[in-house]
Amino acid sequence: MFRWNSRIAASAVLGTLWLAAACGVQAESAGNTLATSTAGSEHVESAPVNTPTGVTPGSISTPATDRSESSAPGVSATPPAVTQIPSASGQTPSPTTGHSPAPTVTPTGSPQGSTGGFEPPITTPTPAAASNTCGDGPILTHPPMDFGVFDSITPLGNLNPPGHTFPTGHMYFSLPSEETGGTGGPFGDGRIFPAQNVYAATDARVAQVSITDVTSTLAGEPETYKEFGMRLELCDGTQLMYGHIGPLSERLESLPTGEPLWCNDYATGKFAVKGCTYSPGWPVEAGELIAYTSGRAAAFDFGAKTHIGNTGGEISGCPLDLYGDEMRSRLEALLGDGSVIRTAEPVCGTVYQEVEGTAQGRWYKTLEGHPIEDQNVALVYDNFDPSIPVFSIGTKVPGLQSGTYRFAPRESGSVNRHFADVTPASGVNCFEGLSDRWGNVFAGLVFLVEMPNDTTLRIEAVQQASCGSGSWSLSGTAATYLR
Repeated sequence: MFRWNSRIAASAVLGTLWLAAACGVQAESAGNTLATSTAGSEHVESAPVNTPTGVTPGSISTPATDRSESSAPGVSATPPAVTQIPSASGQTPSPTTGHSPAPTVTPTGSPQGSTGGFEPPITTPTPAAASNTCGDGPILTHPPMDFGVFDSITPLGNLNPPGHTFPTGHMYFSLPSEETGGTGGPFGDGRIFPAQNVYAATDARVAQVSITDVTSTLAGEPETYKEFGMRLELCDGTQLMYGHIGPLSERLESLPTGEPLWCNDYATGKFAVKGCTYSPGWPVEAGELIAYTSGRAAAFDFGAKTHIGNTGGEISGCPLDLYGDEMRSRLEALLGDGSVIRTAEPVCGTVYQEVEGTAQGRWYKTLEGHPIEDQNVALVYDNFDPSIPVFSIGTKVPGLQSGTYRFAPRESGSVNRHFADVTPASGVNCFEGLSDRWGNVFAGLVFLVEMPNDTTLRIEAVQQASCGSGSWSLSGTAATYLR
């Protein structure tokens, strides 16, 4: 009765086993320390929100819980390999090169901010994991939120460093906001995000629920709040991920969680995170109210993960592919950011973009220990318009603010080449005309990039107007990354 669509594992590689991953903040800054940016049943309609106990409609806080939460340092796995694995169709997906024809993008309005928060940990199947096998037919039958509440769905692969320096493995369902004026709200810009109903997309068991105390400085002064994350076990090791939720529904709140599987305590970007993850095994029914959005983000996280044998790893896929044709088409029509609709295949977006022996893909500051994503860089393509190459920069490039930097690619020479054209044989490449996601140019800033070998990347931010005619050389302050 269940089956995976062949697109669910396209371009997949062994997933990183982070204990918790920070979503990107509300909106990236356009500035940096080298240069400033120059401006240039089915829930078919919005239903009345069932107000959660302890939460006033329009509130951005969640009620306190009486659960005891211990903390201990988390343990994560080594960074993922970049070799590909076969897709669900049995075919090994071809790497993304960035040389496909430019997609059609349709303007529909103004861009919206991205979000902040935390998703449940990645782990091997939990004690509550279901043992059923996926058969023929759709796996999911209900949307996770009411149509009419969300007006866009961010495709897979979103970039919002430092928390999401690498392409994000889940989608974002946009949430409506209310303007209060002043500097209130989770981002300090006067916006609040009223609680919305969140539903089980199918009959399942709750394999994981994470209960996290987060201290955020996004709005300036530190503010501590509680968020929940949830994973529903479906079949064949497949889990459905819900993020930016809390509190849970009254029924689920009344059920015991059991002892924690693990607890973690760490910091990333403008967040300090302390919480525990449980495996309660609660049964839920398709269409059941299971939680409310937390009010701490401009979007609700929704993703699909499947485990890779007994490796402890997992791959991210498109949750929309688990629906029947009618529901999937209805959701796919909303894939975009409010200003651009993604029409390039795969319309769900792409997470894994590595091209071995080239600069394209994810790069790690160190391969030792368990570095957080903040420290890394990714040279990949935009998830709304995949013809646009993007430098996603973490916190370790000297003199450069974490953020995303886009450019217009060229097909020849050593300036603004596609990432897959940058190899050890290509020497030093220069990148100019860098801009943020809104098209604002970073004046007086270029990047120099070279690959000493297939598994090493060096990058340096240089304060100059343009690349000029070359040649270029990197200084001792260049940052080095590995894979």
